Amino acid sequence: MEYKLAEYELEKNALDALRSASTRVSSNVITLFETNSNKRKSYNMEEMSTSLLSQVVLQFAHDRFCGNDEVVFPPECMLFLEEYAKESLKFRLFLHAVKKLSKSPLRDEDAQHIKLCLSRIVNLLNKEYIDIYKNILGEHLLKEITSIAKEHRPVKNYLDDTTKCILEKINKLPTIYDMLLLLNNEKGPYLVNRSCQTYQVIVILEYLLNSFEIWSKPDSNTSELTSFRRFIPILELVLADTDILVKEHMQWNEELYQRKNADSNSYTFGEKIDFILKDGDNNELNTGEFKKKNVSKPIKVTQQIKNIRDNAAILIESKKLTKNDIAVNGIDYIGNTGYLYEIVNFKDVIIALPVSKLNTPHNLATLNHFGDTLNSLYYLKSKLVELSNKVKMGKAKELFNYDLIDVFDTVDDVKDDDVENEETNVFYAPKSKKIEV
Repeated sequence: MEYKLAEYELEKNALDALRSASTRVSSNVITLFETNSNKRKSYNMEEMSTSLLSQVVLQFAHDRFCGNDEVVFPPECMLFLEEYAKESLKFRLFLHAVKKLSKSPLRDEDAQHIKLCLSRIVNLLNKEYIDIYKNILGEHLLKEITSIAKEHRPVKNYLDDTTKCILEKINKLPTIYDMLLLLNNEKGPYLVNRSCQTYQVIVILEYLLNSFEIWSKPDSNTSELTSFRRFIPILELVLADTDILVKEHMQWNEELYQRKNADSNSYTFGEKIDFILKDGDNNELNTGEFKKKNVSKPIKVTQQIKNIRDNAAILIESKKLTKNDIAVNGIDYIGNTGYLYEIVNFKDVIIALPVSKLNTPHNLATLNHFGDTLNSLYYLKSKLVELSNKVKMGKAKELFNYDLIDVFDTVDDVKDDDVENEETNVFYAPKSKKIEV
C-alpha cells in the first residue's frame, strides 16, 4: 500500500507538537511516540509510522474506555489518520472509532460497535450495521464485501444419503415411541462402525427424543446453562471421530486474554467464554457463546460482538502459523436457536459473515427442520478439521525451521521480537465500572 505522506513526518511533527501540547493529551500517548522514536533507525519508516498511529488510536481508546473523558485525540495525529483512511480500510474504521470516542458521554450502543472498529472488524451479521458501514467504507466497497458472504455458505449437502433417508423416515412418524423404535432397528448395522455419520446422527436423534419429556417441564428454559447443556452433546457427537474437543463452560481463554497492564503485572483484559474448541495439539479453533431465551437486545448485541472478537483473535493467531488465507467459524446461541458464522480476512480488515441458522429441537414440532442444523454442523466439522490440519502443518514447519537455529541458519528475514505488528491486535476494553467489556 502506498501512502501519500512522507512517513517520517508523523513521528517528527507529531512528537514535537505533543511534547508541547496541553496536559489533556494522554501521557501514555506521548510515551508511545518517544519509545518508537528511539527505534526509528531499526525499521522501515512506513511500518513504523502506521504502527505508531495504530498504537496511538488504541491507547486513546483505552483511556476513554477507562472513563477518562478529559483525554483528547492528538489533533496532529488526526490529520494523518484522515490521510491514511483514504488508502486503508483499517484506518477508515479507526477514524470512525476515534470520532465516536471523542464524543462525551460515550453511549453504550456506540461502545459496542467501536470495539469492532478498533479490532478492524466489519460485522455483516447484524443488518443494523449496514448503513453505518456504508458511510464508513462507501457503498461500492460494501457491495464487494457483502458479495463475499455468498462464497462462505454451505452450498452443498454435508449429510450422506443414508442419513437423509433416516431423517425423512423420522419426520413421517407420529410419536416419540415410533421414532425410537425405528432408530433402534436402524442402528444395528452401524455398531461396528460407530464413527460413521449415520451412527452419529442416530445417537443424536435418540438423545433428543429421550430428552423432550424433561425439556417440556415448566421452567426448563430459564437459564443460559440449559441452552449450553442441550446443544453441546450434539456438537460433541458430531466431532466424535476427530481429535477436536469441547473445553467446557466458562474456561479462561489463555491465548486470547493474557494481556498485561503496561503499568503493572496484573491481567486487566481477562474474560470468560462459554466454550472453546481445541484439537489434540491444544490449538484453539473456535469459540461459542450462549445466553438464555428472552434476553434483552443489548445483551444479544454485546454477546455477538464479544464472540466475533474472540474468533477474530483465533483467526489472527492461526494465520501466523498457516501463512495463508484461512477461515474461523463461530457459534452464537440464544435459548434453543443460534447461528453459525465465519471470520475471514479481506484486504487489511476482518469480516464476519453469516453462514446459517442453528436450532436445538426441544419438542416434535421443532424436530422437523433439524436436518438443516445437522448439515450446518457437519459443514462446521469439515472447516474445523481443515483449520486444524493447516495449523498443525504450520507448527510442524515452524519447529523444523527453528530446531537448529542456534547452530544452523535456516530462517531468512527474522524480525525483531520487540516489534509488535498492529495487525495482530483485537481490541478488548479494560475492565471499567463505566463501560462493560
